[in-house]
Amino acid sequence: MDRALPTQPSAPTPNLTIADVPRGSTAGFYWLPPLVRMPALGAGTFDPALSPTVEICELVGAACGRVLATYTRTSGQGSEIVRLDAGAQHYMVNWHTRGSDLSTAARYRISVRAGADVLLGYADVQPVGNGKARQALELDEAIPIIAG
Repeated sequence: MDRALPTQPSAPTPNLTIADVPRGSTAGFYWLPPLVRMPALGAGTFDPALSPTVEICELVGAACGRVLATYTRTSGQGSEIVRLDAGAQHYMVNWHTRGSDLSTAARYRISVRAGADVLLGYADVQPVGNGKARQALELDEAIPIIAG
């Protein structure tokens, strides 16, 4: 007689979203490593004159709640700003999570805008406690970040 072993209920998977060209969103906007795997870049023209704003907020349901950080080409948390790498044709910013009081029970959204009205893309991120937990999550399904 076979005996079925009791199963552990699986933890609910957070509903995380990544919005960029490879995932059917805004033309010309791509998330790049280390947040996701390197995408196949499509045709388009890079705009080095863009002044993107990056905002990081805590998600409350599907909406942004408390804003943790905002970065522009001229200002940001700590000494970080949005930087242009014209040769590599991309913009970048470093978000130092240690000063953000993150919770592994919460979700956060990184949004990138061009001006106040144009949302280029966003990525929902899930804090994890350490590097081993980060490696356990699959990139492109959830973007894990180390909390603190």
